[in-house]
Amino acid sequence: MKKILPFLILFLLILNISYARKGVGIVVNSQSELVDENKEICIDYGIYNPWDEDVRAVLETQGEINQILSNYKSEEKLIPAGTTHSESLPVKLCFKVADVYKDDCLLGNLLCEQKCDAPQVSYGGEVAVIEKAQQSQGSTGSQTNLGVSAPLSIKVKCQKSPRNYTPLWFGLFILVLIIFITWMIIKNKKTKKKQSVLGPQNPKNP
Repeated sequence: MKKILPFLILFLLILNISYARKGVGIVVNSQSELVDENKEICIDYGIYNPWDEDVRAVLETQGEINQILSNYKSEEKLIPAGTTHSESLPVKLCFKVADVYKDDCLLGNLLCEQKCDAPQVSYGGEVAVIEKAQQSQGSTGSQTNLGVSAPLSIKVKCQKSPRNYTPLWFGLFILVLIIFITWMIIKNKKTKKKQSVLGPQNPKNP
């Protein structure tokens, strides 16, 4: 066993060095973003690859920020081996932030307003670089986390909005219109009924 141990250690070292030759680094332009509700935002990152193997990279968000993100899109880009930090390639990450502030509504989802009197909401997480394996015919490409990430904080801006009374006025207009049409129909029916009771009037003879 003692004779085999040095060879085993050497094998593990060679394996570790071989594995370390594949990887990427990330260049961060911003670690915090102030965004509007229900609006898309795009963030540019730089990815470089100083190692020996090409990497097809995409970006992925992780952590509590995923609770508010939708319409998630990331560029997929081939990062050639030997790409230095100064030669990092831009990769765009886009997403839309959902509504996080509750509106004050008087009737269901109608007659709502937003006063923005609640504290600003903030979510933390990170953006990780994922290697996306090339797809072969009849198979789906696998994804591997490369263990490289950058922190990202999303602060959601609250947009004040006054109470919208348009649905109320529209509803009242429709109600008045219905009442008027109903009244006209009832009036016409009463007039016809009265005429049928009295019968046709004979004109006076000269």
